[in-house]
Amino acid sequence: MLSRRRVILRGDSDKDFVELQLMDCIGRSKFIKMLYESSAPEEAMTNAISSSSEEQLPPFEVSTTGEHIVTDLPVLHAIQKYLEFYGPSSKLPPNERGASVASVAPSVIPTPLPGELRNYISSWELAFINDTLLVDQDPWQNTKLIYVLSVAVRLGIESLQQLLSSWCADQIVTLSKGKSSMEAAEAVRSFFGLPNEWNAEESQNLEKEMEYFDSLNHRR
Repeated sequence: MLSRRRVILRGDSDKDFVELQLMDCIGRSKFIKMLYESSAPEEAMTNAISSSSEEQLPPFEVSTTGEHIVTDLPVLHAIQKYLEFYGPSSKLPPNERGASVASVAPSVIPTPLPGELRNYISSWELAFINDTLLVDQDPWQNTKLIYVLSVAVRLGIESLQQLLSSWCADQIVTLSKGKSSMEAAEAVRSFFGLPNEWNAEESQNLEKEMEYFDSLNHRR
């Protein structure tokens, strides 16, 4: 049975890994589902291991590393927490997961986001961001969140990718309010720790162009 198969998510070092149940992964991660079905097509199709069998299947290993992806243990623990919460093996009581265990599913977030993100996600998702991914619930201390987003993209966990991408979009809107285009761009770069790739001359020319476009917007 799928419930007998384990998945090991490996990070940047041999010490960085977490173990999950396969059935908690394949329903959310397109990448893990694809790897599993391509490596064990008969098992994936028939789920042939008897529930009464004592045979222990070897764990299914998945690497989360890649270019510009940092997957240390805290990042892996966050991925594990998300997959287990929405997975069928969750042992959380119904009052911590929603009206009933069967009805729990990630929020469907509208795009483009018509208002503040908190109005379109569950209390658990909001707490997951604030308490698990941010330091002291400070949006500026978002390094872990960005790393988790990178791993979500790598593993094809679309619901988590949508949640964290929407959070980033929400922050960009907040940062940009009342600022010129150049000021907003600098605020966004600072917020996400991005370098300014423009040299002094390019920045000066770009600033003139943005001042012109900002003046057009003010005339509307």
